[in-house]
Amino acid sequence: MSEGAKVSGDRSWAVKHAIRESATHLFSTQGFAATGVRDIAERAGVDPAIVIRHFGSKAALFLGTMILPGSWSAAVEGPQDRIGEQLARFVFDQRRVAAASGTYVALIRASDSPEVRDELRTAVHRLLVDPLRHRLEGPDQELRAQLVITQLSGLMSALWVTEETAIAGSRDAVIRLYGASMQHLITPDESPK
Repeated sequence: MSEGAKVSGDRSWAVKHAIRESATHLFSTQGFAATGVRDIAERAGVDPAIVIRHFGSKAALFLGTMILPGSWSAAVEGPQDRIGEQLARFVFDQRRVAAASGTYVALIRASDSPEVRDELRTAVHRLLVDPLRHRLEGPDQELRAQLVITQLSGLMSALWVTEETAIAGSRDAVIRLYGASMQHLITPDESPK
């Protein structure tokens, strides 16, 4: 490989990285609708055509940068009878991680776009529902996993979107109560009646 080709490849990577960083920041702070390709390009120091050439569209760039952390699936590992609490605790812990909560808020706010909504549904299924479903036993595994993640989304919205102070201020009680509620769907035969 010639030295020129290597530099060119490195430059392309650097440009893509700058565009991703710019898009992540702008989408997280301004949202999907208020962020334009020109804004992203300007912040990245490139021409808007370069953004489109590398990512295809604003929606594709949004979906490629607004990614929920892969560590979400780690919350469903461990003892099966503790998954509900682990999920609730994980949401509280991620609240301090701006990237996670900012990504979730940006995704929710952009979900009025059909393309974003469809991709969001796919991502939620792949990152959250599937790992949980594989841990479940008994009937209705798919439905139960989706219901748990729906509950989890409610907690995320309360903490990250509307910032409910009563919920945020009751961390241990919420983890215990909300965790037990989700746990009933995770292990219905073992949950207290």
